[in-house]
Amino acid sequence: MPAVLRVIADWNPVSAVTAAARHLWGNPNPSATIPAWPMQHPVAASLLWSVALLVIFAPLATLLYRRRTTGRARAPWSAVTAPAVRHATRYWCGDRRAAKP
Repeated sequence: MPAVLRVIADWNPVSAVTAAARHLWGNPNPSATIPAWPMQHPVAASLLWSVALLVIFAPLATLLYRRRTTGRARAPWSAVTAPAVRHATRYWCGDRRAAKP
């Protein structure tokens, strides 16, 4: 296999998950002889790939969904933090009527 394709295959998230499943179920892992880090530590690599993909694509999907449904782009976390920040600001700045969320 060409060197470029070997690097892509070694660092592929599907390869890491497959090697992790083999490792966790006790099956012999033929990719354990490959010197690449994901093949030597398949469970850690698959967890890191999962977290990395979620960190990248969950906010992106939320942003694109909001842009298409509301017609404007907002930060994906603003819907969660805005009510709490608004409540805390009103409460601590003297508007005690807003003490109940």
